Amino acid sequence: MLWLITSLLILSGTILLFLGMNALQRRDMPATKAFAITMFAASLWAFGFAAEVVSPSLEGKIFWADIQFIGINILPLSWFAMTLYYTGQPRWTIRSLSILGLIPLAITLMIFTDPYHHLFRGSPSLEVINPSFFVLNNDYGIFYYAVTAPFAYFLFAISLVLLGRFWLKSSQIYRRQGVILLFSLLLPLVVDVLYVLDITPIPKFNFSAITFSISGLLVSWNVFSLRFLDITPLAKDIVIETMQVGVIVLDKEGRITDINPAAEKITGVLAIQNIGIPAAQVFPDYASFLNTTSDEESEIVLEHRGEKKHYAARVSLVLGVRKRILGRVITLNNISERVRLYQRVREASLTDSLTGILNRRAFIERGETEIARVLRYQRPLSLAMMDLDNLKTINDEYGHNAGDNALMTIVQLCQKEMRSSDAIARYGGDEFVILLPETNMEKAFRLAERICQSVNKIVLETKPNNNVFLSVSIGLSEFDGKEKLESLLQRADEALYEAKRSGKNRVVKK
Repeated sequence: MLWLITSLLILSGTILLFLGMNALQRRDMPATKAFAITMFAASLWAFGFAAEVVSPSLEGKIFWADIQFIGINILPLSWFAMTLYYTGQPRWTIRSLSILGLIPLAITLMIFTDPYHHLFRGSPSLEVINPSFFVLNNDYGIFYYAVTAPFAYFLFAISLVLLGRFWLKSSQIYRRQGVILLFSLLLPLVVDVLYVLDITPIPKFNFSAITFSISGLLVSWNVFSLRFLDITPLAKDIVIETMQVGVIVLDKEGRITDINPAAEKITGVLAIQNIGIPAAQVFPDYASFLNTTSDEESEIVLEHRGEKKHYAARVSLVLGVRKRILGRVITLNNISERVRLYQRVREASLTDSLTGILNRRAFIERGETEIARVLRYQRPLSLAMMDLDNLKTINDEYGHNAGDNALMTIVQLCQKEMRSSDAIARYGGDEFVILLPETNMEKAFRLAERICQSVNKIVLETKPNNNVFLSVSIGLSEFDGKEKLESLLQRADEALYEAKRSGKNRVVKK
């Protein structure tokens, strides 16, 4: 029996050592490093146990038992680290694992200093199995039951919980891997618990070191056959959790099943409070969009903490057999900056750079829209074409800065006289056009007269003792109920030409 057990332990240690060395060939993956350390720790346990079995003296057996505990103390932490990497736990860092590693170090120090305090072992002795086979009875003390065993079982228990949660939420292909990993952990753990409870075929003999070789082979098969450590099964989850694009997952009934942190920040909707709630209830303004039966894209505006932002929203269907809808994935990509840039570019394309009012292109758009409204509701509409008299003379005698100042002054004066519904635009170099909704010719003429009189009161100071007096000529036209904008503008322009030909600084209606 002695040589059979020793052979099994040496075989187990060799297998574990080989698995660890083989795993190091893939040491660029953190989880593979943790697996290699686990195999080396279990190998040290198995070889140390073999040396303990063949050692004839009590002192020799205790020495080799202490050597085994170097590996035994590392095992829970390395297995825990492997589980963390495998299940993609982002909150656990290398630093936190290093700090946790101080506990096995402290336990090991307590074990090797046990002859001075006897907290780890009480009165160790040899237990005779047969005349040639003696087993070490460690007679564990309070430190083993209060620290060593609880620490190991605590880490193994957390590993089991994490693997169980992973198994429940993973897809079918990864569930197979999860089951293998769970069984690989449970097998030696159950054997070790039975040993602590003194339920073993051979009294005081721990078979866990042997069963770890079976676990190692199973995990190794996972590594090199199913390749579960190359790209972790939850890699996509990690990407989704850390990406800046908002992601909301719905089931086939339209209920929220997952919201990533970016989507929580975008919408203000927390996953913990809204999982299982219909998305149409959470976002009633977009109910039809969220319940679409085809892939769709749309631009939506969401307000969060008083700020409105624009998002490119896309609904992608998750289809099963026979193209049945199993769910929907909604992505939200922040395009607020793009929208703002577009608005600024559009505003620049529709605005006169000098005066800040509408340019000719923008006025045409506004005028055609207004004429369509007038035709529909049969309301009055007038138009004024205005020209700053003698702008060329001002530019030639006083410089273009004076001319620009004159133009801006005219615009400001007109805006004071106009209503908010009216629109003024720079139509040419020194020409302006004013659109007057809900205004007949009589009212338009009175406004134009007020503008002319107000402009006559303006005196621009250009140089010391040199003042510039301004005046404008205005031509008016009233919509006849059927014409196009081009015709309305042409009649106002003809009236303006007549005003300038008649001596300027006056209003003429056409």
